[in-house]
Amino acid sequence: MTSQTSPQAAGGVADSRNTFKASQRLRQLFARYKILALLLAVAAIWLFFSMLTNGAFTSPRNLSNLLRQMSITGMLACGMVFVIIAGEIDLSVGSLLGLLGGVAAILDQGLGWPITATVPVVLLL
Repeated sequence: MTSQTSPQAAGGVADSRNTFKASQRLRQLFARYKILALLLAVAAIWLFFSMLTNGAFTSPRNLSNLLRQMSITGMLACGMVFVIIAGEIDLSVGSLLGLLGGVAAILDQGLGWPITATVPVVLLL
């Protein structure tokens, strides 16, 4: 008993193989060039928000605000690099940053402490 393959079935298998190969090639491309994929994603997000806000997202005032807000996270990340290199990964850094920021805000704004007293108290915590 022999089985024959119809031309349609063979064509369907070939098409699915080509699709699989193309998607596998795309995955390999993104795996090889991860930084390029990341930059493309950032550019797409940047373009989306720029179009959504009619250009207000790319205004100098907003860019300055974004950079100022990212500076805190950037400094924390630079400090964590040394912790990670030493092998002492500590997951409580992010929650501690939030807690101490809240304590500083309460002392400064809520209780009216001067900044010269608030900073040392928060650093001691």
